[in-house]
This record gives sequence, C-alpha cells and structure tokens, in this order.
Amino acid sequence: MVYKVLYRKWRPQTFRDVVGQPQVTRTLEGEVSANRLSHAYLFTGSRGTGKTSCAKILAKAVNCLAPKGGNPCNACENCRGIDSGAILDVVEIDAASNRGIDDIRALREESVFTPAQAKYRVYIIDEVHMLTIEAFNALLKTLEEPAGHVIFILATTEVQKLPSTILSRCQRFDFRRIEPEAVAELLEYVAEQEGASITHEAAILIARIADGAARDALSLLDRCLAGGAKEIDAALVRDAAGIVGKAHLFALSAAIFKKDSAKALQIADELHKASFDAERLCAELVSHFRDLMIVKTVREPEAMILCTKDEMEQLKAHAALFSLEAVLRGIAVLTACAESLRRSKNGRIEVEMALVRLCSPELEDNIAALLERIAALEAAVAAGIKPAAPLPLFVTEQVDPARLSPAVPEEAPAFVKEADIPLPEKPPEENEVLPFTPDAPPAAEYESAKAPDTQPFGGEEQVWDSENETLPFDDEDDGVPFGNDDDFEPPDEDAAFAPPVAAAPPPFMQANFEPAAPPAGENALQGRVWDNVCAEIVRLCPPMMSMVKGAGAELRGSVLIFKTPNPVVNMVLSGDPAYCAAVSDAVKKVLHLDVSVKVELLS
Repeated sequence: MVYKVLYRKWRPQTFRDVVGQPQVTRTLEGEVSANRLSHAYLFTGSRGTGKTSCAKILAKAVNCLAPKGGNPCNACENCRGIDSGAILDVVEIDAASNRGIDDIRALREESVFTPAQAKYRVYIIDEVHMLTIEAFNALLKTLEEPAGHVIFILATTEVQKLPSTILSRCQRFDFRRIEPEAVAELLEYVAEQEGASITHEAAILIARIADGAARDALSLLDRCLAGGAKEIDAALVRDAAGIVGKAHLFALSAAIFKKDSAKALQIADELHKASFDAERLCAELVSHFRDLMIVKTVREPEAMILCTKDEMEQLKAHAALFSLEAVLRGIAVLTACAESLRRSKNGRIEVEMALVRLCSPELEDNIAALLERIAALEAAVAAGIKPAAPLPLFVTEQVDPARLSPAVPEEAPAFVKEADIPLPEKPPEENEVLPFTPDAPPAAEYESAKAPDTQPFGGEEQVWDSENETLPFDDEDDGVPFGNDDDFEPPDEDAAFAPPVAAAPPPFMQANFEPAAPPAGENALQGRVWDNVCAEIVRLCPPMMSMVKGAGAELRGSVLIFKTPNPVVNMVLSGDPAYCAAVSDAVKKVLHLDVSVKVELLS
C-alpha cells in the first residue's frame, strides 16, 4: 500500500533512532558494547512500539564488523547483507503461520550449525504467543541451553499467553506506548524531510489516533501526503482518518439529559436512514460517555481525550449537566447493549431500547439507576426544590380519589356490619324458628327449654371412655380433666344418645361429623347463625372444637346458656373461665352482643 512507504523509509537503523523507548535502547547498547549478550531476549508491548525494529537492530549490532557505541554501523558488509536479506544467518520467523511442532523441530536442528558468514546465528520469532503448547515444549531445551553462536529474540503483543517456563529463560524488555509529544516530534521531522509542513495540532491529532504506535502514525501521515498536500492541518487529518463530527452524539446526550425519549429515537431513526451501523453508533456512544466521565473526574482531560478544542468545550458543557452516577449508568447500559448486539438479529431495536432506558431511569431497578435517581433527588433538595409526589404505577391521568374507593353506606346494621359469613337471604320457612329479631331485644328471662334426651351429633352409640379419652390442656395424663381426681365420677357407661338427622352440617365440622339440629327453643341460636358462632369459637380457641359437638345455645337477656349433653364439657366450662371467655368473645364478634356464659347440662 502507498501509505507504507514512509514507514519503510524511516524505519529505525540504530537504537538511538527508536522513539520513546529509552529504557530498552540504553540497556541493549550497554550489553552490545560490553559484549555481555544473553542467549534469549523477550520483547513485549503493544503494536507499533518498535519491538521488531529493535530486534533487527540488535541482530545487526551483534554481527557488525565495526560497531559504534553499541550500535551497528549500517555500512559494513554484514549490516548491508542483513538489511537486504542476503545473509541467511539472521532468520525472521512469523509464529502466526509457523506455529507447529514441526517448524520448531526444523529450527532446532538447524541451530546446531555454525553461522556461514556472520558471528552469531540470530532467530527472531515474531508473535511468539501463537505457538502451540507442543511447539513451546520442543523449544524449551534449546532456548535454555543453546549453542554459543545462537541468539533467540522473541517478540509478542500478548505476553500473558506465554508459558512461565519460556518467560524464565528469557531476558525481558517491556515496550511502552509512545507519548503523543514524541510521536508528534517524529511526524514534524518526517514531514519536513518530505518537503511538507504539518501543524502541531495536526501532529498531536495523528499521535492520538495512532494510540502510541509510531508505525500507525507514519502510515496516517503517508495518507495525508498521498493527495499531494504540502500543508497538513487538523481538518485534513480528520478527512484522511475518516473521523466524522460528533454532532449526533451531543444531540443524543442532550436528549438523554432532558429525558426526551421521543427526540432520542428520532435522532436514531435519522442515523438509521443514513445507513449508520447500530454497532458503530453504540460504540461511539460508549466512547462519548467515557469522555464525559473523564471530563468530570480528571483535572486536565485534554491529554486523555481525542478531540478538537471546540469538541472539548462541548464535552465540558455537557459533563456539567450530568451527574457522575448518570454517566456511569449510561456506560453500563450501552455496554450491555453492545453485548446484546452480538446476539440480536435486529440491532436497531437494541439501540432504541438502550436509549429509552437512558431517558427513563425509573424503568430500571438496578443499582446504577437507583443511584442516579437518588443523586437527582439530593441535587433537587440541595437546590431547594421540593420533588413532586409520584403518580401511581401505570396511571396516566389524574383520577378522583372518590372513584378509587368503593361506596360504603353511612350506617349499616350492627348485626351484619362485621359478620364473617352473611345471613341467608331466603325467606324463613313456615315452621322455622328465628334466633331473635334485632329490633325486639330478648326478654329478661325465658322459660327453661326442655332438654332433648339425645345427643345431636353422631349416629352411633357414644360412651365416654375414662381410660383412653383425654381433654385438651390436661396436665396429668390420668383421664381426669381439670380438677380434683377424688371428686370426679365418670358418667354411666350405659348412657347413649340417639341423634336425629339435621338438614345441613356446620361448615367447620362437615369433614368428620354428621349434621344435627341444635336444641329448639323460643330464642335458641340455630341455623347459620349458630354455625357462625361455633366457627368463631373454634377460631379463637381450637381445643373447643370437641366441646361444640352436639352443643346448642340460648339467649336469656344478657346471658348465653351453653347447652351440652357431655358432663366433661360442663365441668371444663364451669371450672375454667378462659373457655367461657372464648364463647363470649365469639358471640360478641358475630352477634355484636355482650353476654356472660353459663353452662347447662342436658339430661
């Protein structure tokens, strides 16, 4: 290519010609001057920093017939032969294409022969990290103990891929990225020798585009000179490098700051119609937000950002608008978008979703979005601005609060206001006995109801077993519940109760017992009302489930008569006020009446 002309023409010929690597060139000059050469060298560093050039200079220096201060004279027969390739004792191998074990075996067999013309046989292995593991193993012994006339020079850009066994056998030199000022000085010298002039701003711009690589900088200068231009400025460099303006990036960052997702999507659509690649747009946005981060955190960002003075002023103005949390979230979102673009079939959608996320941080619940929102609130509070109360989620219009609350009547009947299970709405049947009417309170005293002579629940004959049956909360497992064992007498074992069949079972007992009707009376609690009371009793005190079996109740003024055919239940309720309190609370919960509880044993 034409832009390689300058690089070949101005390739370094001595160690002193190598730009920006004094820590390497001074040491190599001293070793050659003192004849203290190592058998293996390792040159590592980024591209275009002079690794291969230094290797060739070292190969000439050790074989030069008249070295000058550790540098080759470039005039003797050996120096000219090495430059032209006529001397075969200096071999340059590309490990990227000769990476197998067979290539290394051939090199090892050849290295035992003495040089034909030169003093040393020098092997320069470029991109040595591309060798296979087997090739490295074949090279180990020769690299550790080569013949006295053999020197190995290994060059690589990825030193971390080399085995430790290779690293320990080489003298290592690290090549740094060349500083922009050093590259600019080289470009100005080369342009002057070529009969052209270059502004310092253009030279610095080329150096930053080359990213510390002298080879890339000379290639870009060659492109600028290829059109016949004699004066090179920054505009010509941008055109030659294909660097477009950053107006669309500043427009997108302004839309993101204003949280105008519609504007951001409109700009993305215009770039898409102009055949702007989605991956390229995402990469440029990541670089743009990186520049904003540098401006916000570095005192002199000009040395770390590749841009013109006008663009730097714009960057500083935009960086003042964003918080650091917002900039970091932008980098995180765009980096995730770049990863998704590799797997997505529609990159445009991925970029548009990323722009919407950047404009609407409330759509995300990750740490970066929350930090940005917190920083915005802190800034608003510090400025004395009271943040507006957020609207309910998914509500896009103002709604009257009255429309969101159900209508509640001003006064509801006390009897049904808090009932857990509603009363039946069907009219009473002809012979059905109602519990009582709320408008007509029960009388002070009622005539004692006639006790049924059967047990309401259970269709089989039931006899109390003093040996096997125990009641809840009985501290002593002796079959005698709650009280003095001496005073307790079990009921007659022959007593049996034949239950009638009821129409519907209580809801809380349907799985285990047959339904039965409670005792009938003028104001007896029965039907669903009594079922509600029993359910509440069991909820408040689960051990009383067995006590409400076959039991009924009747209201006598403010007294609830709990009727049961089981003498053990009678004893428990009479001896422990906690159980009576549970019954009283259940009645208050369901019927909204304060009652005291008395127990009546059915005969």
